[in-house]
Amino acid sequence: MKESRQKIFNRRSIFMLGGQLTIFGILGGRLTYLQLLESDRYKTLADENRIRSRLVAPERGHIFDRNNLELARNTDNYRILLIPEEADDVKQTLQKLSKIVVLPASKQKKILDDVSRSPVFQPIELIEHLNWVEVSKIEIERLNLPGIYIDAGQERIYPQGNLYSHIIGFVAQPNRKEVTQSRLFSIPGFHIGKNGLEKFYEPNLRGEGGALHLEVNASGRPIKEVRRIPAIRGKNIRLSIDNRLQDYVAQRLSLVEAGSVVVMDIHSGEVLSMVSSPNFDPNKFVRGIEQLEWDNLLNNPYKPLVNKAVSGLYAPASTFKPVVTIAALENGLSPNTKHFCSGHIPYGRRNFYCWANWGHKNVNLTKAISNSCDIWFYKVALETGVDVIAKHARMFGLGTDLNIELHNNKIGTVPDIAWKKKVIGTNWESGETLITGIGQGYLTATPLQMVTMIARFVNGGYAVTPTLLMMPDDKKDLLLNQNQPIFDKIPVKDSHLNLIKRAMYQVVNEKTGTAYHTRVTNPRWAYAGKTGTGQVRNISEKERETGVISSHLLEWEKRDHALFVGYAPVKKPRWAISVVVEHGNSGSITAAPIARDVLVNMQRLYKA
Repeated sequence: MKESRQKIFNRRSIFMLGGQLTIFGILGGRLTYLQLLESDRYKTLADENRIRSRLVAPERGHIFDRNNLELARNTDNYRILLIPEEADDVKQTLQKLSKIVVLPASKQKKILDDVSRSPVFQPIELIEHLNWVEVSKIEIERLNLPGIYIDAGQERIYPQGNLYSHIIGFVAQPNRKEVTQSRLFSIPGFHIGKNGLEKFYEPNLRGEGGALHLEVNASGRPIKEVRRIPAIRGKNIRLSIDNRLQDYVAQRLSLVEAGSVVVMDIHSGEVLSMVSSPNFDPNKFVRGIEQLEWDNLLNNPYKPLVNKAVSGLYAPASTFKPVVTIAALENGLSPNTKHFCSGHIPYGRRNFYCWANWGHKNVNLTKAISNSCDIWFYKVALETGVDVIAKHARMFGLGTDLNIELHNNKIGTVPDIAWKKKVIGTNWESGETLITGIGQGYLTATPLQMVTMIARFVNGGYAVTPTLLMMPDDKKDLLLNQNQPIFDKIPVKDSHLNLIKRAMYQVVNEKTGTAYHTRVTNPRWAYAGKTGTGQVRNISEKERETGVISSHLLEWEKRDHALFVGYAPVKKPRWAISVVVEHGNSGSITAAPIARDVLVNMQRLYKA
């Protein structure tokens, strides 16, 4: 009996010992698994509870003019951030905060709505542009404001105000669709380029974000900085624009209701000035423009939000006549060709009129350009054909994308037989060739295309393209070597280009020229070019019989556009200019004087 009990005891002891060993084995194995195999995972989880990470916004690159004057820079912007998950009660925190800084009930409601839609860990911007007094008050009360932080962000500043609104553009906070494009865009108060160069070079200017790792206590309060990955600053951009010239052009153009001026180096393509008038203050968009002011900009009949230099489309009118001339010469027209101008010619069932209803009499090529005789160009256009004219128009930059560093660039229209069939759906009529021959009809171009056109005429026939950036030094070195041009040569004869240059000189400097009254008497500052008056309304035969109403007597929007394209110096051309004054009545009266003043100012500025 005793032995039987002993055996039972021994079996139970062994069983219990085995059970204990099994349990300890399981526990030991689990501990080994956790310590050796899962240690990194649990360390990460512990760190996630202990360490909070925040994105650090990079500083945006600055923008300079060609002489290193700052056109866009950054300044400190102190603001209040709220991290919802660290706040005990967001509503209560906002109420406490409103006793320190101005935070209206309507603003608090919007913040609560934002909190409900956003991840609890994502910081939300409450107020920005704090002064030092406000910052100090909040820092003193920080312990009573859980989840509230003071952050030193960056604000974009445009020191020149309106002067570069259409070139540089402006930055603003990304919209809901844009926020999904980058994690950086979710940083409170982060701004991105919305138009102009700010948008075109957004990735370059933006830089790369960094990160800040903070150790927090059990309440989520930051204790110390554990690690910082510095943000990479955005790249600076240096423009080809000369601020001195830009300022002068803007002042000169402010005397008209609306228009644009573009000045370009005919050899490098560097744009030294691009002004569209009227303009706007980009600084107001950075902080958020008021709705009333935004509505006023949108409804302004002079369209201040539009960069007319690249987005404005105009009939080039008589500034197109050099293109018709080169097309005709390359197609076999003799330079000595003459046509008689009586003031009008009958064609088909209607008459086609010259701007000079008294007629220019016998007209040769040079006189046709300098006097801008429409009859000569009607006849030459018919002899040449619209397809040949269109081909040469594209060679000289019209109807093509010039790839300048801006968005919303218009290509315009250079019509030909195939274009009309495709776009309009009808056959080309020969009467339309006459209208194209004087730069009207379906033909449209931007001021940037017009300045490129004239640059190609006077630089020796090289297909220069415009740019808003300073040309690299290695390319400039190539320009100094005549044997290594950096642009392709347009397949036209130099002798034909010289004929046209001579005629454009006479436009300004001969008594019968359409812009003779704007000439510069000092030969050192002389300039040359071509006037144009773009008709914006149809003139009926009945009105011609009774007397055409003078453009300046009409409502502003019905007046003709005034255009001028030109270059200087005349002996050794260096710069080209295009001027468009919307509804300015006459190219010779309104646009040419602006071009003269700008080109003279340039030559003095650069001591040409």
